[in-house]
Amino acid sequence: MTNDEIALAITQLVPNSEFVLYGDDLTGLEWLSANITRPTDKAILAQVLIVQATEATEAARVLTPAEKLFNATGLTVAEYKALGL
Repeated sequence: MTNDEIALAITQLVPNSEFVLYGDDLTGLEWLSANITRPTDKAILAQVLIVQATEATEAARVLTPAEKLFNATGLTVAEYKALGL
């Protein structure tokens, strides 16, 4: 479990929350949102599993040749559309 996975899981659970996460475990979580209830450790860890499964699925997905070419350009979808291609 990484810092990024934990942060993403918390953001998915409580989108408008503010927090600081020091390190790669929940002992380093400092909850800053006074008016928003902090999710339980159990809820966060369950969401981390979902984040990890999603990442694994995306990593295993085979890109089409068009997707590979698009990704290689470094353009965003908005930039690509702006070019009118």
